[in-house]
Amino acid sequence: MDDTKSLAEEIERNNFMLAALHHKSARKSASAKLKEYHKDDRIIDVWESLGKSVISLYSACRSVDIADKTSGACSLVERKVKVHIYEQLGKKIRSTKKETFGSGVPAKEKISIEITNSLTNQLLGAIQYNLGFTRLNTDFIQKYISLGSINIVPEKDSKTQLQEYCQSIKKLLPSYSLLEEIGPAHSRTFKVRVDALNISCEGTGPSKRLAELEAARQFIEKYSIRVPSKKN
Repeated sequence: MDDTKSLAEEIERNNFMLAALHHKSARKSASAKLKEYHKDDRIIDVWESLGKSVISLYSACRSVDIADKTSGACSLVERKVKVHIYEQLGKKIRSTKKETFGSGVPAKEKISIEITNSLTNQLLGAIQYNLGFTRLNTDFIQKYISLGSINIVPEKDSKTQLQEYCQSIKKLLPSYSLLEEIGPAHSRTFKVRVDALNISCEGTGPSKRLAELEAARQFIEKYSIRVPSKKN
């Protein structure tokens, strides 16, 4: 059985998981799924916050296991593990087609990173809340997420790469501007613009720093920036 089918069947067997995959536009319709747990749709906000914390904690613990025991290396690996979890699990959740949206949500928005990450947080938080971390870790994280392909070799982050490129061609350093900050306090999304070389690019993330890193990464990829190679 492939991962998508297995995950879809697991979600279908548990009403709390189905409820967790309700977008904010369809929260009221989650109430029927939550009756057996004596909860209303407000619990989904709790699950989202809990899921975000679980992913952060898991990423931090894994980074200590697989990185050099230096703060810089651990921070780099922690970010990579976190991104990997959201990318892998988010893609599988979308493939199950178990999400529920209210009317009027554009198709493009339904597959956006922000919404996919939010639903991923809600699902993992619901599993943690109802089954505990041991079950979450063994039956979901280890089962549906592979960290083997993560490149843990220390490297410069995207902001540093872009800055060093600008320095190498004697241009002004990149500048970053916060465009907007949306969402509830427990699940903020930041949008940042980076300006460099008379062009700009935007990025989003759950913190201002991660949004800046994403903006720089998008800039490097979009404009095919050749970053200076790391010297041995």
